[in-house]
Amino acid sequence: MNTPAGALFPGGVIDAHHHLYVRPDMRYLIDDYIADLRHTELTVQASIYVQARSFYLESGPEPFRVWGETEFAMASGARAAEMGFKGVCTGIVGAADLTLGRSVAKVLEGHLERAGHVAEGGRFCGIRHILAWDRDAHLLNPAYPTSEDLMEQREFLEGFAVLGDLGLSFDAWLLAPQLPRLVRLAERFPDVPIVLNHCGGPVGIGPYAGRGGEVLARWSADMTRLAQCGNVTVKFGGLGMALSGLDLGGHDRPRGPAALAQLWKPWFDRLLEVFGAERMMLESNAPADRVRYPFAWGWQAFRLLLEPHGPEVQRALCSETALRVYRLDHGRVPGCPMTDV
Repeated sequence: MNTPAGALFPGGVIDAHHHLYVRPDMRYLIDDYIADLRHTELTVQASIYVQARSFYLESGPEPFRVWGETEFAMASGARAAEMGFKGVCTGIVGAADLTLGRSVAKVLEGHLERAGHVAEGGRFCGIRHILAWDRDAHLLNPAYPTSEDLMEQREFLEGFAVLGDLGLSFDAWLLAPQLPRLVRLAERFPDVPIVLNHCGGPVGIGPYAGRGGEVLARWSADMTRLAQCGNVTVKFGGLGMALSGLDLGGHDRPRGPAALAQLWKPWFDRLLEVFGAERMMLESNAPADRVRYPFAWGWQAFRLLLEPHGPEVQRALCSETALRVYRLDHGRVPGCPMTDV
């Protein structure tokens, strides 16, 4: 399948989740993201930059060094605009340590000073505090220390409450076995928008390898319960990460967007059934998913999954959910909501 992704989404899309960073094994900055967009001929009307430990300040108190990433995201958006891509980094999800309790307000206020509140025409939408935890430490990123009961700790809950006070959202990245704890958090804070990353983090490696049916069944039951929390929306994407265990396999198996769509279909169909299109959005998760397959393949696979559905479903997943949840619909994203998908 060689059709440019842009031809599949003529009205453009909102990429609800991407990163920019330099790692020992990966350099992916704004020029690289724009190159991906140009290669696929994909029109991104807006994108959400999500925290990735990028370009923190090199000095000052540790909790405030995260402000450097917001400054970096703002500069990346300005660079993208110079290159003709004005919507990139329209929304910014930064970092903050919620275990600071109520004092996290100073960290959040610093982000807002640098990027402005999205509801007031700025770019700062909320934060992501990594929640991922498992008994098997090999599944975890040591850069993000967590604990089994993080979402029940008093300091964390006090910090979470500040998000509600300031009208900010929370991006949740955790592993699927933790979903019941996220349900309790969402029920405790019904007025805080929670955006679940990467389909809720299904795990198919390590102790979960070879248990695909069991993993899918448990994930499905937990997502059904989570969907009853009206403040939760979910990003479809992130299944290209090794953690999911979903792999196109060796040379003897079909490869390409159609194979990806087939691999992802059980997860997509279930999310659409329990959350509905109005509570789902699409994410490239670049560059993490880009390691497994070309950027264009992901968007082509999305289009194949959307083809059987009507224009209302397509518009919701491609733009309208992200516009509403991240509050980008303040006249700053030309042409949105989309009418031509």
